[in-house]
Amino acid sequence: MPKVTRDTATEEEWEEALLSHYESESIREGVHVSDLNGICLLKPELVRLYEPQWSVTTLLRFTMGRALEKAVFKLLLPVSTQELEVREQGIEGHIDFAADPYDYECKLTWSKPDEDPEDLKESKFWWFTQAGSYAVMRRRDECKLVVLHLFPVP
Repeated sequence: MPKVTRDTATEEEWEEALLSHYESESIREGVHVSDLNGICLLKPELVRLYEPQWSVTTLLRFTMGRALEKAVFKLLLPVSTQELEVREQGIEGHIDFAADPYDYECKLTWSKPDEDPEDLKESKFWWFTQAGSYAVMRRRDECKLVVLHLFPVP
């Protein structure tokens, strides 16, 4: 029988790499579309003042979701540009998948789909605000919001 051990040195190295990656990524100047989601307009200033730290578990979940989003939607939207950066009137945004004639803002969620799809507009209104902001920034009438529910099994 092979000997199985926990490699804590590598585990710590990977945790440091993960924390370092997100620490450098989270530093941004100015206002981002996601800061204007209507829940807390003070978010950018509070983050600057208090520099919150995410746990490794949260960062791993975020990383896995991001990777899955990129893999799934790149397969479904092969001719799109991933993470297209747009700027308008000093506000920055990163559209998940930019394409013609529509851009796609993609969300993965572990929640069950609402029985009435209209309920999603109330429960996650900031997703619609974000997608709508991207449409305005690109001088378009529409942006597609794609929600992939991963509950209980994709």
